[in-house]
This record gives sequence, structure tokens and C-alpha cells, in this order.
Amino acid sequence: MTNTVADPSGLRPPSLGKGRISPTPDEQVLIDAIRKEMEEGKQEIHSVVEDVRTRRYWNIGKHIKTHLLKNEDRAEYGTHLFELLESEIQINQSTLYRTVKFYEAYPEILDSSPKLSWTHFRVLLAIHDEDKRTVVEKKAVSEGLSVKALKAVIRAAHPECIN
Repeated sequence: MTNTVADPSGLRPPSLGKGRISPTPDEQVLIDAIRKEMEEGKQEIHSVVEDVRTRRYWNIGKHIKTHLLKNEDRAEYGTHLFELLESEIQINQSTLYRTVKFYEAYPEILDSSPKLSWTHFRVLLAIHDEDKRTVVEKKAVSEGLSVKALKAVIRAAHPECIN
């Protein structure tokens, strides 16, 4: 007995067996369009996730910095706060310090959509000179540098900043 697969649209005759069906040229156009949509969707999702992640770390830095300023009269409070936050929210202290540094270096980042990821900004923060950092940042945005390429640029221009 032959196993047939019917096409509900009636546009293709039933295939015999489990063999691979070769698409017509018109069907290939459809397949290619769907694959393109799927790939673009994946890229868009990744971009949105990175944007949210960057904004999240910026906001964390803003909250911590604002809290520290309210308590700046208490000696050693910052050390206590970072230890407390690490234990309560399960983010290590070095990341928490970076979020504050990120907020301080980019106080207006939420005015527009960040063009770089959190990881890009982490790498850029190694450049302490604001003018130098701005030049490298603009290059990263205009050339669409990956994090690896950004590190290479910094390593070449500012070797003291990359470990």
C-alpha cells in the first residue's frame, strides 16, 4: 500500500513515500522569503534584548548612584551597599560598580536608543579619558564594530586600557 500525502490547497499532486520534495522555482522564492523573515526576526529579537539589557544596567547604575549620593555623609557606606546588593540581588560587585561607572560616563544614554550593547560599553569604560572614549565610541557606532573589533581598536590606540 502506498502512503500518499495530499496537498490541501490542491496545487500539488500527492507525493509518494517519504522522499524529499523539490520545490518549484516559485515555491523556492516563497521559501527564501520566509527564511529571510525568520533570520531578520532573530536579529531583531537579539537587538531588542541587547537594548533592554543596556538600559537595565544603565538604570541599575542610576539607582545606585542616586542612593549613594543620598548617603554620601556616611563613611564606608558604599562598601556596605555593594556587599549588600551583591548578596540580595545576585549581581557581583564588579558588575554593580560598572553599572555606576556606566551611568556616570553616559548620564544621557536614555535620551535615545543605545547604538551599542552593554558589552561594548563595558569595553569602552576601560578608556578613562572621556574625549578618547568618545572618539572610539563614535568609530564603533559608525563602523558597526563587534566587541572583538572594538577591543582590537582600543588595543591598537590605547593598549594600556585592555587587559
